[in-house]
Amino acid sequence: MNISRGVALPFYLTAIVVMAFPAIELVLTLVPMSPGVISWRYGAVGLLARSIMTPMVGMALLYGTALALQHRLALRLVAAVSLFGGAVLVLLMGIFAIDLRDFRGMVKPEAMLAFDASSAMVLMKLLAVSILLFAFAFGAMRAGRGGSRRAKDDKDPSRLMAFRSHAKTAGS
Repeated sequence: MNISRGVALPFYLTAIVVMAFPAIELVLTLVPMSPGVISWRYGAVGLLARSIMTPMVGMALLYGTALALQHRLALRLVAAVSLFGGAVLVLLMGIFAIDLRDFRGMVKPEAMLAFDASSAMVLMKLLAVSILLFAFAFGAMRAGRGGSRRAKDDKDPSRLMAFRSHAKTAGS
């Protein structure tokens, strides 16, 4: 059995599940949606920032699998989704900053320190994830075009660390 066929499906499915369930939970938590209410928008972006790290693990798994197995279509998908996601997060950071300025006046003085700290954390997470998404996008675009061509052996799925010893023993 071809090793790449054996790992591709479970790795891709795991990546999709790890990305999809937090997104579904976030949407369900935000219903009923009230984007016209500043406190709802502030809270929604805060919840997004709180739940965004798990899908990033899924994106890393998706990207790593596609890169290791040299699946160009999957790399193009990673590039497109990452580029779009990074752009959306940059836009959200701008909207959040405006809402933060407007909402700050409604916060009680005794809660201001916690408000400022949590707001800064939201912005830092969104910035970090947007940078990661752009890194995935540009890395996947480069790899999807062929990137740097290595030796023929480099196309062997045994490059996946977990399968290196299996491939060596199978060839012996």
